[in-house]
Amino acid sequence: MTRWRMQRTRFSPVWRRGALEVVNVDDYRGEVINASRSDQVHRSARRVGARLRLCTLLVAVLVPGSGIAGSYVPVEVETALLTIGRQDDVRAFAAGQQSYVAQVLNIDVATAQDIARVYQSKDDEKADHRFLSRRVLVSGIVEAVWPDDPDRTVLVYADTGATQVRAIAHGNQASRVATWYAGSKVSLVCTGAGGTSRAVSFDDCENAGDVGRREWERLDAWFADFYQGKYVPNIMIAILAINIAARASRMPADHRCAESLEKCREAAMAIGSLTSDDGLLREVMQRFEASGLDLSVLAPVQLTP
Repeated sequence: MTRWRMQRTRFSPVWRRGALEVVNVDDYRGEVINASRSDQVHRSARRVGARLRLCTLLVAVLVPGSGIAGSYVPVEVETALLTIGRQDDVRAFAAGQQSYVAQVLNIDVATAQDIARVYQSKDDEKADHRFLSRRVLVSGIVEAVWPDDPDRTVLVYADTGATQVRAIAHGNQASRVATWYAGSKVSLVCTGAGGTSRAVSFDDCENAGDVGRREWERLDAWFADFYQGKYVPNIMIAILAINIAARASRMPADHRCAESLEKCREAAMAIGSLTSDDGLLREVMQRFEASGLDLSVLAPVQLTP
């Protein structure tokens, strides 16, 4: 029996905000069979008021054999597109939205109201199965914040009905939580501490923006290793690199990425979907292989029935 190494996680697609069309691998069968299986359009309001479209491209791509270690230098446009993707992803995560960081860290994403509704179902065991001892990206409007002791601060979310949703921060994070105020929107990465229909607690909470930026520092290091021909265990690094190179190859000559990331974003979005270009991914894969990049993470895994 053949199983394909998918490394799937709870949320998909990877980037739900931004100018990039994300390649989400369905399976790998030795050649490009189909350039697209679905094209979904997601719209969201951005800070500048622009409407962004994100298409999910499901592809089966050519998986080369193990290549000789080498290196690949991303062109200026690829570097700019990666920067845009990073900024959009951290911004989405900091806002409490599903993102690539949430996928990589296997973090559940839920608003305080969603959490309260789960516990209000009166099935505490089922609710704890989802949240207890799990890392969760919790977001919502603050109802109250108070210091519980010099090293501990409690935040309570508003509009959760009869179920109080509490977030507890310690140490340096406690001092940061104390600067927030009632009525502000706060997103935290916490560990579920259990609860009932009356109250739910999350402990060891940390500012979501800090977590997102820290995780992307690790991902940037993985990208650097990948471009140097080293093996990277995360399948999505290879997939994102392929996606970025594919879109960069279709950018217009006047993309202006060097002078403005916003202009670069606009140029990338103006290209539209690449799903009809069935030879593009093959060309990118072959270019990566010729440069000696390690794409073995995409190879199928043979399992004994």
